[in-house]
Amino acid sequence: DVKPTIVVFYRGELVNGAFDPYKVDKITNSGGIGFLELRKSTTGNNGYVGIIAEYTTDFGNKNYLYKRVKVPHRDVN
Repeated sequence: DVKPTIVVFYRGELVNGAFDPYKVDKITNSGGIGFLELRKSTTGNNGYVGIIAEYTTDFGNKNYLYKRVKVPHRDVN
């Protein structure tokens, strides 16, 4: 039997390679798919959104994966 993995998604960056729960925003997800709403902004962005996925390994350890997702416009956040 394959056991499903529960994943929690966050928007933000790793701090010196470490996960800081106070510097990220939790992303709403359903069925393992995260939903991120981008809106027009005056502050702009770096051309990407940082996404962190958190899951628990078979050994009970928390693991974090980081990915930069390109966004088509620099005036959204």
